[in-house]
Amino acid sequence: MSTGRKKLLFRGAAIAAILLLCGGAVLFAATRQRQISGRVLRAEGDGTFLVQSEDGKPFYLLVSDETFVFSFLDGFDTRSFREGKMTDPVQVSATVAGLKKQITGADGTTAAAWPAVQVEGRGRLQPEPVTLPDGTGVQVWQYARDTAYILADGTELLRVDLPIGPGNVYTGGVGSLDQLPQQAQEKILAFYEAQGLLYDERAELERAYEAYCRWKGPEPFSAHTLGQEIGPTASGDRVIYFMTSVRSSASGNEMTELRRGDAFDKTTGERIEPEALFTCPPEELAPKLLDLAGITDPAQREAMTGAFDAGNILFFPENLELSFSPGSLPGQEHSTLIGLEYEEGLRQLLVEGAVPHAPDRAG
Repeated sequence: MSTGRKKLLFRGAAIAAILLLCGGAVLFAATRQRQISGRVLRAEGDGTFLVQSEDGKPFYLLVSDETFVFSFLDGFDTRSFREGKMTDPVQVSATVAGLKKQITGADGTTAAAWPAVQVEGRGRLQPEPVTLPDGTGVQVWQYARDTAYILADGTELLRVDLPIGPGNVYTGGVGSLDQLPQQAQEKILAFYEAQGLLYDERAELERAYEAYCRWKGPEPFSAHTLGQEIGPTASGDRVIYFMTSVRSSASGNEMTELRRGDAFDKTTGERIEPEALFTCPPEELAPKLLDLAGITDPAQREAMTGAFDAGNILFFPENLELSFSPGSLPGQEHSTLIGLEYEEGLRQLLVEGAVPHAPDRAG
C-alpha cells in the first residue's frame, strides 16, 4: 500500500473518531442532569415558565407531559401548576436535562430554557402579608417544613420550623407515644394540644425586624430561626417522660434552648405533677436536688432556688437534669444545665416506678 493511501486511511479513521467523540459529547450533554431552582414569575403558556433563580437571573423551565410534577406542600395543586393556572407565586426546584435553548418570552425576556425531567413545588406565597408596627409589609412564604418571613427586598427575617411531636417522634431505647394504650395516647395528645406553642411567633418576628434595622455588619443579615419539638426522653415501669424543646437563634448568635419536662402515666395518659414524682415535700425539692448536685455557694444556691421550676426537671435513662432557662440566673444569657445520676442518692428521692429504665429495657 502506498504512503499516500496509508495517510488517507489514517485521516479517515481520525475523522471518524472525532465524529464519534463529538456525538458522544452531544449525547452526554443531552442526558446530563442538573438541579435548578427559583421563584416562578409567570406561566408563558404551552408548559413554559419564566423563573427567577436564587441569584436573580431569569431562565425558562419547559414542562412537558413527561415531566413529573409533585409537591409535599399542602394546597399545592400540581395540575393547576402544570396548566399554568396557579395564581399565587410559587418556588420550585427542578431537575433538568437535554440541550439548553434560548427563547424569548411574551414580554421580550430572552433567557436560557431547560427541559424539565421533574419539578417540585417547594414554596408558596401566602395571600396576605404581615404588617409590622411601623407599617412595613413582610411576605410570608410557606414551605413543606417551615415558614419564612421575607422583606420586599428579599431579606429573610425569620424562619420558623413546623412544630414536631409528640406523635411520630422516636427516641432510641426509650419508646414512643404509639407504643402506649390508645387511651393514654389520646390523653397525652390532648395535653400537648392544649399546651400549644411555648413561643410567640409574632413577637419573634418583630424582634428579628428590630435586629435587622440595627444591623450594620459587612455581611448580609442572617435570619433568626425558631422551632419547637416534643418527644419522649425516658420511660419507667409506670411513667413515660417527654420534653418540649424550643430552639431559637438570632443573627450571628448561638442557638438558645428552652426546655420543659412532663411525666405521664403509661396506662392512663394522665399527667403527673413533677413534685409528685419525689418523696419529699415540694418546698424541700429544690434544696435537696441542689445538695445532690453539690451546689454549696450561698449566692448561687439562693439564685437557683429562686429560679427553680419543677417543670424544668428533665428525665433521661441515665440521669436527671435540672434546666434553668436562658436569663433566669444572674449573669447567665444561656441555659444552665445540671445533671444528676440516679445512683448518687437520687433513687431514694424518687417514688416507686419513677426511675427510668436503662435504654435496653425501655418500652
